[in-house]
Amino acid sequence: MKRKTEILILGAGLSGTLLAAQLEREGYSGEITLLDARTDFSQEQRWCSWANPLPVLAPIIKKTWHRWKVVDWNFSTTQSSLTMPYRQIYAPDFYSHFHSRWKSQNRVSLVLGEKVLRVEEKSGIVKVLTDKTFWQAKLVFDARGNFYRLKNQVILYQTFLGFLAEFTHSVFDTETITLMDFRLKGSSKLASCINFVYILPYSETEALIESTSFSQTPVSFDVHRYLLNEYIKEHIGSNFVVKREEKGMLPMTVAKPQCYSNRAICIGISGNAIRPSSGYAFHRIQRQVSQIASALVKGEEIILESALSKYDILDAIFLELIVSNPSAVKESFLRMFSLSKPDVLIRFLMDESSFFDDIEVISTLPKMPFLKASWQVLKRKELKCNESKSLDFALSDSMDKPARKLAV
Repeated sequence: MKRKTEILILGAGLSGTLLAAQLEREGYSGEITLLDARTDFSQEQRWCSWANPLPVLAPIIKKTWHRWKVVDWNFSTTQSSLTMPYRQIYAPDFYSHFHSRWKSQNRVSLVLGEKVLRVEEKSGIVKVLTDKTFWQAKLVFDARGNFYRLKNQVILYQTFLGFLAEFTHSVFDTETITLMDFRLKGSSKLASCINFVYILPYSETEALIESTSFSQTPVSFDVHRYLLNEYIKEHIGSNFVVKREEKGMLPMTVAKPQCYSNRAICIGISGNAIRPSSGYAFHRIQRQVSQIASALVKGEEIILESALSKYDILDAIFLELIVSNPSAVKESFLRMFSLSKPDVLIRFLMDESSFFDDIEVISTLPKMPFLKASWQVLKRKELKCNESKSLDFALSDSMDKPARKLAV
């Protein structure tokens, strides 16, 4: 059976659902179909960002913090911002808010339990074959979370596992998040990785506590679980219960994805919406879907603006440094968060920094390690220019990942 729609969105995760919601808000009058292989959206996920949220997200912001800290064995710095708070959205709330509404109002057709097998464009029509039917659409947006590996390009992985933990006594400062705590015993076994703990407190007794790693080979969730248990017992307390787990993996690469055609467009993870050096994607996804919705409503050409090239260059240098000199990366984080003005650093992390903001942040970094990493990046760019731009396709195991994050 053949089914037709004007816009077909593949993947009802963060980017796919948010695009449908933004199109609805902008007053798009055409038919929108949101398709996903999943039927259960209760997975434990949280998305955080300092960026101002799109209005459609305002009703479901779960928590806001104005203060954060970064910690090492002999170092701690706490910063704050009254104007740029750190906001969180809880994924099950997000999906319930939009999906339940569309099931009852039919403003967006939500099709679940249907797996995409093939996507192709022919004669100005995009055809999508699934395991149940055959779709035709004028425009397709692929938000399923695929990513690409570019030859001669560094690719790393951010893996994380977190406990939603509840303690028997008060242990948390509810006004302050821990962005990075490097006091992980046992992480010496992962000397080539960057390892830290991330904490979001919800009350004096309950918090999300995550172990995070940046590495060339993904760190197993069992290792994260071990590191996390050891950290909690030493630095927080041993009287706790784990209510739920959150885990995931994100690619860290400056490779530019190439996806289908101008009528079948990748968004989200496969649409270059992840900040390579940190895994932050929430702000980029919001910007991306806003651009798309505005263009469609106005009848304009869709031009996806990625981050400025200056961020690509800095991220490439940072990824090179993770591979060649992990200890310098930790030092860089500690220096950035202690020496940069809070709002300046936030603008830098959210792709909104000015030239003078960039100078302030870069001036805090250790000079020699970054110069060496910069030289390696320049050599790689020269090599890439002399070779073909062939791409090796690599499919991520899951759909949209938590777009937070983590190392900032």
